[in-house]
Amino acid sequence: MPLSTAQQTKQRSETLWVWSVWLEGTDAELNSVDHVTYYLHSTFPDPIVKVDDRESGFRLDGRGWGGFLIRVSVTHRDGTTTELEHQLELEFEESFLGAEQAQPRVIVTYPLSESDLANELSARLMQHGVSPVASEAEVGLAQSASAADGVVAILPNRVPLWLEEDIAEAKGMGVRLVAVARKPVDSERSPGLAGIRTFPIDDSASVDALATDIASTFADETVD
Repeated sequence: MPLSTAQQTKQRSETLWVWSVWLEGTDAELNSVDHVTYYLHSTFPDPIVKVDDRESGFRLDGRGWGGFLIRVSVTHRDGTTTELEHQLELEFEESFLGAEQAQPRVIVTYPLSESDLANELSARLMQHGVSPVASEAEVGLAQSASAADGVVAILPNRVPLWLEEDIAEAKGMGVRLVAVARKPVDSERSPGLAGIRTFPIDDSASVDALATDIASTFADETVD
């Protein structure tokens, strides 16, 4: 069989999992591998990790609060490479379900240009008792908004049309919305954004303070 990836996860707290990812294949296939390079999410301190331990199946151990896509580059002894992808999936264990369900659940939606802010904000929200059930970049928001208690939309200086349309559709569904904006929202130019409670953000602002304000909004179950 061709080389593939496998995983194992264990939930350690309401917001923390430990996980492992490794290669699976025949002995001949695994013996042909020199090393494996894992490309993790950019929020990791060391997002590129090289593993050359054949005995473990080139196993990588890590920890974190959410799932993400891992790119896996397999370098063979003959110099060729095989490119794989592994979607790390984390599931709540039964002993933690009550705590997770008690937290407000939000979707963080954003353009790709705001990925760094979205990832940091998602991590901070979880520390403040809000559970990001998904962080969606440039996808159909209304398709998943009904599964959450609310939506946090990150607005760049120029709001793309797809994001404005998705927010308007979510508003029509009665989904609770807040926005994080790089500049004041022009409701005349973007009527779909009118009436949304908006929190300003710039490069000098504290993301932790921003997360505190947003968490308070959802905890109070009010969106102006």
